[in-house]
Amino acid sequence: MAPDAIGGAAPCAPVGKLPRIVVAASAERSREAASTVRRSRAESEGATRPRRAGAESGVYSLGFLSLGEETMAKRGANPKVDAILARQERWGREFARLRAIVLACGLTEEVKWGQPCYAYDGRNIVLIHGFRDYCALLFFKGALMKDPDGLLIQQTENVQAGRQIRFEGLGDVAAKAAALKAYVEEAIAVEKAGLQVAKKTTAEFAMPDEFRKRLAADKALKSAFVALTPGRQRAYLLHFGDAKQSKTREARIEKHELRILAGKGLDD
Repeated sequence: MAPDAIGGAAPCAPVGKLPRIVVAASAERSREAASTVRRSRAESEGATRPRRAGAESGVYSLGFLSLGEETMAKRGANPKVDAILARQERWGREFARLRAIVLACGLTEEVKWGQPCYAYDGRNIVLIHGFRDYCALLFFKGALMKDPDGLLIQQTENVQAGRQIRFEGLGDVAAKAAALKAYVEEAIAVEKAGLQVAKKTTAEFAMPDEFRKRLAADKALKSAFVALTPGRQRAYLLHFGDAKQSKTREARIEKHELRILAGKGLDD
């Protein structure tokens, strides 16, 4: 009887060869080790790599809305805005939180000027936009809104109707979240009441001396400028007047003369 059949030792494998079961176990351990290294590397990179908005670009399970508000937010989400948030690297998570808060107020989500915009009965109420140092909610008639928490900001002295609420990070959005719903509802109430911002007339805007002289010397240019809409006239006056040096103002006027003669606005 063979030795291994009665409990004796099994014959040794030839030198230089390993039994198949040992080779298979060794290969399996190698695969597991490589998989562990890949997972560890991915987790490490994920902890340091800036997060894109894609993971949180929706309005689902954000954890700070009531069930009813979250349902309303889900229902009102526009796929075009999903795409915008998926591309937003700097303010993606902040945009997602602001979006959810605004949608929970029942506004219609659209895309205007390349940004998420929210309307009531076809009229613009608020827009989400981002800059280098902050992102913001821009209320189109913010000048008419109450501001109990002192959050509304006029971007520049020439902005007449719009007002911003600014955020420097996700924590800032969270800190102001309780007040934001009230501000959005106030903006909706202003629109429902049909209130309008009393804007300055074109005559109330300062006209740079360089442009005044140019119009006096060129009747065709003056006629073309007068024929422009008030909004286009104001845009040119602000653009020319913003230059601090006379030389720069003259250069801007010369650059845009043909546009004015063609009846076009600054951004047409």
